[in-house]
Amino acid sequence: MRRLYSARRNATAAGLTAALGDRMHIEPQPGGMHLVARMQGQLTDVPLAARMLEQGMYAHPLSRWSTLPDPQSGLLLSFTNIASEAQALELGLRNNALM
Repeated sequence: MRRLYSARRNATAAGLTAALGDRMHIEPQPGGMHLVARMQGQLTDVPLAARMLEQGMYAHPLSRWSTLPDPQSGLLLSFTNIASEAQALELGLRNNALM
């Protein structure tokens, strides 16, 4: 299972990075089943997460968990259901259209 999820984490990070370019910085985590997508510029995570949910995608907006007065926007994304870099690229392009 570790090899499977490692491959999926790498494929998801590569596909999302290719699709989202400089709009989000993808941070694969060394373990677990999630990665972090840090939003760049003036993008905010809560509205994007809501638009994603309307399109059948789910992400946790990180700013809701922050205790800082001006939290950085980002999303916590699961990669366990992403089977390939091509699938991650497609999802990234869908997200890009929602921004």
